[in-house]
Amino acid sequence: MTATPPPTSVQMPAKYTADTVLPRRQLFIGGRSVPGTSGEVFETIHPGHNRVVAEVDQASQTDVDAAVAAARAAYPIWSRMPAVERGDILRRAAALVRARNDELAALETLETGKPIQETSTVDIITGAEVLEYYANVAQALHGDHVDLPPHAFAMLRREPLGVVGAIGAWNYPIQIAMWKSGPGLACGNTMVLKPAQLTPLGPRSSPKFLPKPACRAASLTLFKAMRGLAKC
Repeated sequence: MTATPPPTSVQMPAKYTADTVLPRRQLFIGGRSVPGTSGEVFETIHPGHNRVVAEVDQASQTDVDAAVAAARAAYPIWSRMPAVERGDILRRAAALVRARNDELAALETLETGKPIQETSTVDIITGAEVLEYYANVAQALHGDHVDLPPHAFAMLRREPLGVVGAIGAWNYPIQIAMWKSGPGLACGNTMVLKPAQLTPLGPRSSPKFLPKPACRAASLTLFKAMRGLAKC
């Protein structure tokens, strides 16, 4: 009698296997892939067998400046967009991430070595949930009026700060990218994210799953992989 796997078992999608080698990854700046200007690459290693999964362009200071400039150029459009519209775009982004959960989970397993059971049921979904949460929060952000009797009052106005730099972590690369970009974007800021050097592939692949208005018009997230350059 042949044993059948338990219903909760999850198989690694055929697109990625332990021996998968991905094409060289470029930077993602201003809604498109661009080659790094440093002329250098670093390797992402599969932690299970120490084989190279992909080479990733290393950003130079010029690339960092270009990413910040692109985010700054997108800021007037994104920051002035009504909160309802920003929330709608974040919800659409979350829906696209959910629809591609299996692919993103497999990619995260490939570069982190975590079980597919975990990445497919926790890592990606919880990132999408954060985007959905802040999509709703965006519409609840408003100013306030404070009475200061007997002859004065104060007004509180919440405004976006501008370009926000965020640094990712290796152990939950996609989830943490969304944890950091969700609140910043909901509040009207534009983002520049530096993924962890050990696991840059998931965050680098995420922009293609975002709605075009988010990636191009609003420049929701500008992903780039850097080594040795942490300041934006």
